[in-house]
Amino acid sequence: MNKYKVVWLCHFTNDYLNNYFGIEKKELSRWIDSFTNIVIGNEQLDIHIVAPNYWTHEDLVIKRENITYHLYRYIHTKNVRIGVLEQLFTKERYIKNKIKKIIDGIAPDVIHLFGSENMDYSCGILNYIGNKNVVISIQGHINKTKDKQAFPRNLVINYRKKLERKINSSFDTITISTKKPTSTYISDNYPNITCKRTLFFPTTIPQYHDNIEKKFDLVFWGRICREKGFIDLLDALHILKQEGHLVTLLVIGKLENASKNEIFEKIERYGIKEQIEFAGFMKDTNTMFLKAQEGRIYILPTHYDGMPGSVREAMHLQIPVITTPVGSLPNLNKENECVILSETGNIEKLGNNITRLLNDKELYDTLKKNAKEYANNNFSNKEILTQLLDLYKEISKRNGE
Repeated sequence: MNKYKVVWLCHFTNDYLNNYFGIEKKELSRWIDSFTNIVIGNEQLDIHIVAPNYWTHEDLVIKRENITYHLYRYIHTKNVRIGVLEQLFTKERYIKNKIKKIIDGIAPDVIHLFGSENMDYSCGILNYIGNKNVVISIQGHINKTKDKQAFPRNLVINYRKKLERKINSSFDTITISTKKPTSTYISDNYPNITCKRTLFFPTTIPQYHDNIEKKFDLVFWGRICREKGFIDLLDALHILKQEGHLVTLLVIGKLENASKNEIFEKIERYGIKEQIEFAGFMKDTNTMFLKAQEGRIYILPTHYDGMPGSVREAMHLQIPVITTPVGSLPNLNKENECVILSETGNIEKLGNNITRLLNDKELYDTLKKNAKEYANNNFSNKEILTQLLDLYKEISKRNGE
């Protein structure tokens, strides 16, 4: 039986390390922890997770069965005033050197990067351009977003776009979260990518309850920020109010600091405060899913994504979905209409789709039925371990040639 030594280059938080450090960090990249739960204890996998230390900002190695966490200090200056400028102009070299030292010491068979646009870790993969043992899991495409950001946020977005393009243009093997992609974005923009493999992202399978009262027209859960389309949603609620539709919204999740002022300023200016309930971040997912089922429609007008876990969860919960045609989301409608895909950034169409779904019971019931069937048939975690093992076997063999 072959054993594969694999580096996961990523970022995340989880309950295990929260308990280890005695420091509670809010949820980040839940799918990494879900992947961890799938592979832990597997005798064929020696997993080394290389990630920023968001708990104590120091270099640390923690062993947990067949998983080793290599956490590194990702902030190299004590001068907080230079903030974004420090990140853009000096941090990349520091991060690259830090990650190279860790990965070279591990000497892995496979290096698996999750996401190619993150400032805290993605640039580390640039040390390995030309290596045959690198695979990148695409989480979304920040280059698709057309957001106009003010200084200094625009510098961050532009840097992330440049980093994503550089990384995706430098390697030939990726994973995508669908078996039958409909988008040609990758082949059109990155002809160097010649090897695409299917790797489903783990889905938290929530418990559906048919007796929960629907108190809200819409529910949103996830990161509350411009990139997830939350500003677009507020704009749509404003237009609907002007048309006489007082649509109610339940919001669950972490409100990102970069968007906080803009969000509350718009809520106040639009006069929609009474239509929105902020339930906050809920650490216990069972409690969160119970609360989420108080909403009639799950809405995620995201600007860029892969196959968002929240959409998969909503489909399991039989909550009809309105989202956007980004990443792998169009695949959901390839055979039957399972979700409503609303044009990214088109506020008027978003509002129209909200009222259409709220008022069309036949469409509502059809989406509910189709989504449930699709989720049950396609969002299973049973295949993921096999997909990982097959992927790592192929790359290890190729690397040994």
